[in-house]
This record gives sequence, C-alpha cells and structure tokens, in this order.
Amino acid sequence: MCLLVFVGLIGWQVQRTLYPSEAALYARAKSLMEQEDTSKWIDAKDIYLPSLLTRFPEGEFAEEAQELLDKAEMYFAEQQARNLGPRKPRTEGQRLYIEADKFERFGDRITALEIYESMIDLLADRPEDRIYVLLATRQRNKITEEGGDKLDRVQIIEEVLARAEEQAAAGKLLEARKSWNSIVTLYADNQELAPFVDRARDLLEETRRGRRATEETQPAQPQ
Repeated sequence: MCLLVFVGLIGWQVQRTLYPSEAALYARAKSLMEQEDTSKWIDAKDIYLPSLLTRFPEGEFAEEAQELLDKAEMYFAEQQARNLGPRKPRTEGQRLYIEADKFERFGDRITALEIYESMIDLLADRPEDRIYVLLATRQRNKITEEGGDKLDRVQIIEEVLARAEEQAAAGKLLEARKSWNSIVTLYADNQELAPFVDRARDLLEETRRGRRATEETQPAQPQ
C-alpha cells in the first residue's frame, strides 16, 4: 500500500512537471513578462505561452496569454526590424514597418501614419505579417490619439534643415550631417520635396569639401 502511494506521488509530480496546469503556465509566463529585463521574455514567448495556447486554446487564461504573446512578439519584431542593417527584410510587412518607423523617428508622422494605415489594409490576410500589422495598428492608434501632427511635410523638413544648419554653424557637423542624410534617404523619390532634398545634398557636399580642405591644409604630423 505504501509503495502504491509512493509511486502515485512520483507519478503526480512527474505529471505536474511535464504537463503543468493552465494556471501554472500562465503564472510563469506572466511573471517573466513583468520583468524589466526583456531577455526574460524569451522563455515566455517560446515556451510557456505557446504551450498554454496549444493545450488550452479555449482555457480560462487563453485571451490574456495571447495578449502577452503578442506583446512579446511585437517587441522582438520591432527590435529585429530596427537592427536589420544591410540585410533584406524577410517579409513585406517588415519592409513597410522599417520604412514607416524611419519616418516616424525622423519626425514625419504624417507619412508614417499613411504607411501604417496602408499596412493594416494591405497585409490583413497575410499570416506571416500578422505581428507587423499589430505594430502598425499600435503606432497608428498612438499617432491619432495624440492628434496626429499639425505640421505638414514641408514644415517638418524646413525645421529639420534649419536645426541642422544651426548645428553645423555650432560645429556639430555629425548631428547636422545625420539630419541631411535622413532627408536625402527618406525623400529622394518625392518630386514635391525635391528642392529640400537638393538643399540637403548641397549641404552634405559643402561640409564634405570643407572637411577635405581642412585636412589638406593641416601640417603633416612628424613621423
């Protein structure tokens, strides 16, 4: 009798370890997702939340688990998009999100909003781009809730150009050139804004020539 009880306890412990309850899976995932260290989110995203949703798709915590999984996947998808570097985007959703994110961080929330809205419309039926549609929806809602942007594109670029020229005059060429490069990169194909792109190119070339002339006039360093 004691042996049977002992074997039963062992079996119960193994079962609980190998197949934790829905509540246990959710508690573990939630605990990980509450950590400030986002590297802790990986186990929640890859292990606990998928297991919960697979085993308990209609369970008590299914809705909350899906929200946590979306949050984790959105975070890592955004980080991956921003750090893609010279590599090609894996999907159309990733490509469009990278483009919109660049405009938004530059300050042109009008163009960013247009791209986010187009992503929501065009990619709604593409499972491989679901996370980027969620990211686009989040950013669209954020921009619209904050009232969009009262400045139009021309005003935005004029302000960036003026600020960059002030930075250049103050000797902050690195910051100025970063702004001019952004204008050229983001708006090179926009005919309406071609004069601003040309101005940014001219300023880049002027500072490049000025830097080259300075280097040429500096005395050679003793060997």
